[in-house]
Amino acid sequence: MRVNDSLRHLGVPRGTYYRWKKERAWEREKAEPVSPVQAFEALPEEKLAVLQYALEHPEIRHREMSWRMIDEDVAYLSASTVYRILRAEELMHYQRGRVKRYRDEAEKASRPDEIWATDLMYVKVGGVQYYLVTFIDEYSRYLVHWELLSSMDGHSISTAAQRAIETLKSDCDGEPIAKPMIRSDNGSGFISGEFVGLLSHHGLTHHRIRPHCPEENGIQERFNRTLREGIEDHELSGRYDTQEVIGELISNYNAVRLHSSLGFQTPATWYRGNPSMVEQARRLKLEQARHRRKQINLGIRQRTLPFPKPESVSCN
Repeated sequence: MRVNDSLRHLGVPRGTYYRWKKERAWEREKAEPVSPVQAFEALPEEKLAVLQYALEHPEIRHREMSWRMIDEDVAYLSASTVYRILRAEELMHYQRGRVKRYRDEAEKASRPDEIWATDLMYVKVGGVQYYLVTFIDEYSRYLVHWELLSSMDGHSISTAAQRAIETLKSDCDGEPIAKPMIRSDNGSGFISGEFVGLLSHHGLTHHRIRPHCPEENGIQERFNRTLREGIEDHELSGRYDTQEVIGELISNYNAVRLHSSLGFQTPATWYRGNPSMVEQARRLKLEQARHRRKQINLGIRQRTLPFPKPESVSCN
């Protein structure tokens, strides 16, 4: 039956019927949810930059990636935004969690060169055993000095310790101004008369951890694990090749790799740099990017006030 015949039988004017149809369609349109414009949604070019960076650095997790991209002026996005972008493209780098042992405040260093940790790590190259001795500043995680030794006797370790102490700023008499406490295990080289005498000569105290408690030297042990994982990725052919590989790994550890315990900054920044200035510069970049993102996403055309200049941070 045609519509006109139905309307005539019902006594409904055609104009009224079509007006009802328009009103009904309008009500349905109003009922449909409208996705609001997200003012701070990452821009397409920012998402593309994140994906490209993730493909170029597959070994980096999203938190470190977000801060590295800010420092390198690639993209200015929070870690949560980077996480959502990577997860949407199935590019997340998952890592098995581990149980951390949190040390008491009394065990932690509160400034650079307050506590140094030292340890020996075995490195086998072509059937020859070498011993890597390292000295790490516990406050900044900065690797102060390292040497690849052929022997782990007290004389060899003491010679390496002397070179590590020489990296400290000294007074007019040539004695170090800072007096870091040296933390070590109970290895034969660290309890030898040569090593104890050297520390006593420079006025440095020596703290030996309890036997079978490597977690007391946790920062050093964690560094050893990181370094060993890096060494395993290389084919070592001799001592000089090994020293070159270790040197590159330590340089990356000190000046490139971002540490979550340091606010995703490098040990070099915390040891002799200015962490507050780096954090301030990052915040300014994020605020400016957020401001620009809002203008683009909402289609704002009017001019806005410029960002105020950040307050200067003392380098002391």
